[in-house]
Amino acid sequence: MLSSNVDNHEEIAEMIRYLGGDISEGGELDLEATHLLCSAPGRSEKMLGSVAAGKWVLHPAYVARSRAAGKFLPEEEYEWGNPIATCLPSLSGAEKTLGRAAHRWRSSRASGNPGPFAGMTALLHVPAARKRLLTRLLEAGEGTSVDDEPPYTDDSISVCFADIKRYPLSDRDAAWFISKRIPVCPPVLLSSYLTDDVPPNPVEHCLPDYRPK
Repeated sequence: MLSSNVDNHEEIAEMIRYLGGDISEGGELDLEATHLLCSAPGRSEKMLGSVAAGKWVLHPAYVARSRAAGKFLPEEEYEWGNPIATCLPSLSGAEKTLGRAAHRWRSSRASGNPGPFAGMTALLHVPAARKRLLTRLLEAGEGTSVDDEPPYTDDSISVCFADIKRYPLSDRDAAWFISKRIPVCPPVLLSSYLTDDVPPNPVEHCLPDYRPK
């Protein structure tokens, strides 16, 4: 996969094909892809999904250097967040955080450890387009998205991620979540499962109006 911040898409794609690789052309996260090339780590769907899935997240220079060598080189020196990748451009604080997360989860998943959302059964109470995006993110990190519609009744839900401002909960559903002691959290919390060394406790991040009395 190529991030939108990568220049010379066609040239890079040609080099990858020359070396025997293939390109995922779509604009969305491709769970079948093995690598993501990006000029800097950013909070795109492809980036966050690649982190969750444990894919290689590399600087585009990897392809040019591999082309010069006539073969795909070892990735580590071109991997964002990898301590041995000392020749990559400097990053901002937020970019560094994402880069470290990419390296950490790639190493963890390669060692056979579960994904960042493993064991999570989440309800996504958000507009449809964002729901599709977040569902792919959950799946990339071995989580489950519940296919349920209001009024909600699925007792398997362990957490609800809700965009309350754009997509308010009904009084009935709000009362149901509170009675079931299911935390209702802002969707941005999903990023913290990727970047934080200790996974967040959704109960501690439950929106105030939905905390059990």
